[in-house]
Amino acid sequence: MNSYLAKLTPYYLQLAEEIGQVPDSDGVVKRSAGKLLPDVAKSIEHFVIEALPPLIEGRMLTTGVSLDKNHYNSTNPYNIEGFKYNTHILRAFAYDRLSFRYLQV
Repeated sequence: MNSYLAKLTPYYLQLAEEIGQVPDSDGVVKRSAGKLLPDVAKSIEHFVIEALPPLIEGRMLTTGVSLDKNHYNSTNPYNIEGFKYNTHILRAFAYDRLSFRYLQV
């Protein structure tokens, strides 16, 4: 990773903490990520870095994320980062808190 992107790591942790404070569609705030906070931050970093090329290119490029739980099995060869569904989608992507919108969906 280049040094500029490495400097953003504390901001990913801060964003992970902030996302954890946002209530879901039922108005319930999930319990703190605790030990999972670095994993949530890693997932947020992944989402942000995946979103950069379309922004930099200035064209209508898209990037995607799988919402299928089976995609995040450890045996899936496409899950090279080793993400877990509960951490990557429910906590970092904030799928049940889409009104938070730190990402455009």
